[in-house]
Amino acid sequence: MDHARGRSPPLETLDLETSEFQPGARKLYEKHGFSVVGSHVMRTGPLFSMKVFRFHRRVAD
Repeated sequence: MDHARGRSPPLETLDLETSEFQPGARKLYEKHGFSVVGSHVMRTGPLFSMKVFRFHRRVAD
């Protein structure tokens, strides 16, 4: 967050993505004020797909 605020011009928002297979990352993002704003299914092969979550947070918060 400090890095985003220190840019010129400062970033106003941050968006991150993580998959259903990374529950630790999801908890970390939520702990730091990010909210889930959507999800989609990513196909990674002919027989495999995974759900990907998009997180969003305003930098100034």
